[in-house]
Amino acid sequence: MINSPLDIACHKSGNDILINWTTGTGPFEIWRSQSFNGTGFAMIDTTSNFFYTDTGALADANDYAYVVRSQGLLDNSNMGFKVCRTLATNGLAYSWIGLPFKTDLANADNMMDDINADGPGGDTCDTAIRWDTTAQGYSSYIDFGAFRLGDNFPLIPGEGYMVHCIQPVTWKIVGANLDLGLTAIVNLVNISLAFTWISLPYNTGLTNADPVMDQINIDTLGAASNDSIYSLTNWSQAAQGYSSRTDIGAVRFGPNFPIMPGFGYQVQMIVANPAWEISQNLLEP
Repeated sequence: MINSPLDIACHKSGNDILINWTTGTGPFEIWRSQSFNGTGFAMIDTTSNFFYTDTGALADANDYAYVVRSQGLLDNSNMGFKVCRTLATNGLAYSWIGLPFKTDLANADNMMDDINADGPGGDTCDTAIRWDTTAQGYSSYIDFGAFRLGDNFPLIPGEGYMVHCIQPVTWKIVGANLDLGLTAIVNLVNISLAFTWISLPYNTGLTNADPVMDQINIDTLGAASNDSIYSLTNWSQAAQGYSSRTDIGAVRFGPNFPIMPGFGYQVQMIVANPAWEISQNLLEP
């Protein structure tokens, strides 16, 4: 039986993006788009190998989405990505981060090194932060020049993070969705402040705050109108402050902000600790 790959991964390689996989039936078609909403895909090459190098794709200023297909099939692999994310250096200089669910970055150390590699030289990112859902407080990893101190926390699919930068940088984030058949589950806590930092798939069909809140309500209490989520919050990079969409019974207040690839968000719940499948509602070519 001829099958398309299930498990592409995307990696940085010099000025290029390396895509590889271990499943599927060759020869393979490489499809690419500059949009993450499932449109605009064009076949850029074919290969009989279980890898492909998109030459120069990392060095340019474009965002890219990738899928790989067995030749002649319409079935897609999981989707791969490159996102050019300009990080804040204004004001408090914080940015909320959402990573692809499958990356080469395992922990805070790796993430800071990857940001620094795209910066002008030296230490560009001096702090990486996660929200500890158990303690309901910040957990930080801080660069003091010759060494780093704090919690070198692991990077977990579906979690969001915050970084602080001291030099201008456009960070080129590279990775992929989880292999087909795998799901990412996030426990949306309801303890103390009840905050959970999340990231969404880069090709999510939940395009702004309202659909995210509706989907959480549907998945936890069975209907969009049943309120399990109290608020969804975005960090305004320009204003360096919180921007929240809040549910107060029959109405919602605050900006219905767009969901952007490479950004992280904060959920505040009013029901007890539901496990939410965050890797759903994907837009495919």
